[in-house]
Amino acid sequence: AASLKPFIGLFFFYFLMRKEWRALGTFLITLLCCSLIAAFFLGIANYRAYYHVCQHISWAASSWNVSFYGFLLRLLGGLEKNIALFPLPGLINILYPLISILFFLALIQFLRPQVGISSAHKIDLDFSAIIVGMLLLSPLGWIYYFPLLCIPFFILWQFSIKGIYPIGLPLFLMTCIFVSNIPMNLIHSDMINTKNVLRLFLSSSLYFLVLLSLISLLFRLRYYLPHHFSLHFEKIPQALLLLMGVVAFLPAYQGIG
Repeated sequence: AASLKPFIGLFFFYFLMRKEWRALGTFLITLLCCSLIAAFFLGIANYRAYYHVCQHISWAASSWNVSFYGFLLRLLGGLEKNIALFPLPGLINILYPLISILFFLALIQFLRPQVGISSAHKIDLDFSAIIVGMLLLSPLGWIYYFPLLCIPFFILWQFSIKGIYPIGLPLFLMTCIFVSNIPMNLIHSDMINTKNVLRLFLSSSLYFLVLLSLISLLFRLRYYLPHHFSLHFEKIPQALLLLMGVVAFLPAYQGIG
């Protein structure tokens, strides 16, 4: 997958920080072999063409790009001269690298070993953070990658039903699921104009806020789990959790219909 989608290469740092050398070696060997096979059959020229095409993308400000880059393009504008909420196109060249670097460093810190968290919990948190981080850092992080979020959703759900931070966690989690299921049409960059820019910015920011909320929740759990969370809180009744789950998926029923 990483040989086709470079942002999945973020798992390199997951294996590196966890010192999982066998997994890291397998990851690199598989990546190299897949790349060489593709180069052998298709030629190096296709790799060069892919790189040059990525330098002239004109649709990154579309409503389905919910990465840092897509959010900043719709907020400030950029090289593709898209209509932005506050047109300051030169600013993205500073803000996007700065935000990406700071977030990447925070993610590396997140992956460092933590005393007081069980090995199973740490693996769950690390894997979930990498998935959310991939979607935020990829310049073209489209929402059709959102099914990957089922992993952090399920993991956070497990924390909820085990009674870890039982009130705030499931409520916050269900809110994220509810918002991420609200149907949103694809609005291409060239369809953004001064009349719809505010509406489009607000609607497309919903999914971006879901990603920010999930990564914030994971960071909070990672920091407080060994110190403040007790495993003996009174659990929320299963019937109430089920009701919350049904409500959280209501927007998806509208999208299917």
